[in-house]
Amino acid sequence: MEENKLIKMSDKELKKKKIINALIIGFLTGIFFVGIFAAIYKKNILGIIPMLIPVFLIYRIVKKGKKTE
Repeated sequence: MEENKLIKMSDKELKKKKIINALIIGFLTGIFFVGIFAAIYKKNILGIIPMLIPVFLIYRIVKKGKKTE
């Protein structure tokens, strides 16, 4: 089913999807690093735990992006 969707997508749509994924990954990476620096600055080790959410989301986007290639 998923392969049929990929075949129907044009090159423009794939390129647009890749750019959007790259922007989202960059945004989530920024959130991750700002959160890590804030947790270290405040010496709050428990503040690092919520920063695992952007890492998980980045992983999911990268994994899904490899299927479209």
